[in-house]
Amino acid sequence: MSARISREFYGPASFSLTNSSATTAQIPYRPVAGGVLMVDALAGGATTLTWWVADHPGATPMQLYGTDGNAITTAIVSGRAYVLPDGLFGAHQIVPVLNAGTASVRFTGKC
Repeated sequence: MSARISREFYGPASFSLTNSSATTAQIPYRPVAGGVLMVDALAGGATTLTWWVADHPGATPMQLYGTDGNAITTAIVSGRAYVLPDGLFGAHQIVPVLNAGTASVRFTGKC
């Protein structure tokens, strides 16, 4: 008899992103161990996400930095999917902030 590990999935869920940590979506990340962000549409010159985190829903987010002292960012293009950075592991809420404009995205994660 073989043992089998059961995993559950979160999402897909749709979110709207902006260029402000105060108005962009806070994506629940606590229950998942990794995920993918699918960029459906970009407007207003968006090319980069800077990752912010919050310790509970609705909390004021803080920008996330790596051990090298640099902000954690992801270059994005519409119509592509991106693996979330390892530095987000352990975050309760993830808050992707655009460098400009707006975006429509979908998120899916594995619990």
